[in-house]
Amino acid sequence: MGIYKRETTMGELIRSIELTTLTLIKCDFEIFDPKEAPNGGSIEFSCEVGFIESEIENLFEVILKFEIRGFRDDDNLFLLEQTYSGSFKELDSDTFNGVSKELQVQYCTSLVYPTLRESAQYMLNKAGLGQIDIPLHFSDPTVEEVEKNT
Repeated sequence: MGIYKRETTMGELIRSIELTTLTLIKCDFEIFDPKEAPNGGSIEFSCEVGFIESEIENLFEVILKFEIRGFRDDDNLFLLEQTYSGSFKELDSDTFNGVSKELQVQYCTSLVYPTLRESAQYMLNKAGLGQIDIPLHFSDPTVEEVEKNT
């Protein structure tokens, strides 16, 4: 008779950790060409994630760096950079550590990203760049990208 390992459900994963604090570490916003920026161009979004284990049991930190760059041809129109730190507590370590690193990263970033997105959208609106819509979701980083940034 073989041993059956049951898959973790999304509900169990959701209950396995909690976001305890969310801190804005850095925010830079520069408009290089105030006259041309509102007239449009191309937008580039990027996101980097770092996963930091704590010396304190059942605690860890996720660093999320988000960048929006507006440009036309070779000219930068604006650059918005934000870095947030989310502190998490494992409520059920067995469940949380029982899923893949990719799923851990996806779930943790999904808890931090909405605040980051709202803040970035507010700043763009205040700068007269309200026509820019920030994606509701972004491509989740791979574990290799996270480990590179940790």
